[in-house]
Amino acid sequence: MLTTSHCQNCEALARDLRDAEAKLEAIASLLQRDPGSSSAAYSLAQKIIELTAIEYDVRLSELTAPSNNSSRTPDRLAWPMMIAITLVREHTKLTLVDIAQLFSRDPSTMRHALRRAPEIIALYEHERARFQRLNNRVSEFAVQIPEPSPPPG
Repeated sequence: MLTTSHCQNCEALARDLRDAEAKLEAIASLLQRDPGSSSAAYSLAQKIIELTAIEYDVRLSELTAPSNNSSRTPDRLAWPMMIAITLVREHTKLTLVDIAQLFSRDPSTMRHALRRAPEIIALYEHERARFQRLNNRVSEFAVQIPEPSPPPG
């Protein structure tokens, strides 16, 4: 029979595992970073966040400001942030750690957004239409950003 202490131990182990995963992703991100290509990716990511802020009528700083640990992200910002995270992940080669840094959040928040956004998009027609509109705008903008040329040699 499971006791309360067993459940607490499982929760603590799950937290430790998530923390270890985030650290490994951070290390992998540092090892794989290509300065030339990441500048274009960061530029596109910033544009995605700007377009999302405009679409949802929120301030850019609200989407990227550090969260207050004593409270969760306000509901009016949670959905636009999920959409922006999803679009950044789909249109750039940035890692979850890189994306988390753009939003001043933990990588686990990025994973949650990437799991939850498709559910909401599938459930609500008006959100599916907004997402598609933003996705099209991002695709148009992404074509304008030149890919870095490979190093000579």
